[in-house]
Amino acid sequence: MNESTSHPAKPEHLNHCEDVNTAEPVPQNKSDAVPEGLKAKIVEDQCKRYMIQKTAIDNTYNVSVSETEVSINALLNTVASYPAHQAQLQRLQQLLAQKTSIEASMAKQLANLQATYEAHSYDVEMVLQRYMKEMK
Repeated sequence: MNESTSHPAKPEHLNHCEDVNTAEPVPQNKSDAVPEGLKAKIVEDQCKRYMIQKTAIDNTYNVSVSETEVSINALLNTVASYPAHQAQLQRLQQLLAQKTSIEASMAKQLANLQATYEAHSYDVEMVLQRYMKEMK
């Protein structure tokens, strides 16, 4: 609906509430004008209530729009970060595989080193025993 079209739930006498100047006092100088003044006051008060309700609805709408935008942006950020997350997981899997390979290589080298140590230790022990026999 555009600005000139009245809202279907809005009473006809409230169509121009935005145009009503609420600061002007209602004229009450004749006794015959009192019912008209009273009617004008009622319409003015109804316009004020309508404007307050309209403002509250506008505020609620604006808050709702903001919350929806935040939710949509959060969802889009989550969707946008998914490929990056997948790439990070893939890189992590590669690094874990590399770590496993390095640990296996280290275990093999450690076993080799241990065997070499035992062999040299045996050689040193034999040399010491022979040296001890020669000393006796």
